[in-house]
Amino acid sequence: AASYSHLFADDLAIIINASPWWHRSEFASKMQHSAQTALDQIHAYATKWKQPINCSKTEWQWLHRRVFLPRISLQINGDPINR
Repeated sequence: AASYSHLFADDLAIIINASPWWHRSEFASKMQHSAQTALDQIHAYATKWKQPINCSKTEWQWLHRRVFLPRISLQINGDPINR
């Protein structure tokens, strides 16, 4: 898996790619883990540099060819992020 980030002023976009080697049964849990790890790192950076993240303005989006979308919940510092 890989993650990329794009910064513009105070906006940030993170793209997380799934590994082609992940088995279908572990796909959702690995995506959840990868995304949450990236968010935890961003939160640590924002806290260190005293740049708070407004969770009410933060959203995530799932882009994939699958018809069925797995249930994934993401948080920043314990606050849920809207989908």
